[in-house]
Amino acid sequence: MLKIGFCGKWVSWIMQCVTFISFSIKFNGESLPPFFQPSRGLHQGDPLSPYLSILFANVLSLLMKKAIEKGRFKGIKLHNKCPTLSHLLFVYDSIFFLDGKVRECQQLVDIFNQYRMVTGQAIKLNKSETFFSSGCP
Repeated sequence: MLKIGFCGKWVSWIMQCVTFISFSIKFNGESLPPFFQPSRGLHQGDPLSPYLSILFANVLSLLMKKAIEKGRFKGIKLHNKCPTLSHLLFVYDSIFFLDGKVRECQQLVDIFNQYRMVTGQAIKLNKSETFFSSGCP
């Protein structure tokens, strides 16, 4: 968050919300002891999760937009009057549109690495898939 321009004090507030939390289990309406802390970062059910996801998605969108502007990607055009479409981002999923050339695939890997360096989030390759059109060698 610091790398994308947020004030240090704001970042520390958010990090306190994310790191100093504990959970308990409710059974028949009663909390069972003991409380426990999560072993990994933010979870999908966390109220901050959607907002932080939007911030991080914006970083990825900006990286893709710059790559299009520099001619590293063609993206696709649905119509001559439409803007170039290079990616679609959903809450926990993303779709990237490339022409299938090795150079563009390498550029996308570079963007993923830049994204990881800025946000600390890495692409989970075991949960990722690649699809090619029938005309792609």
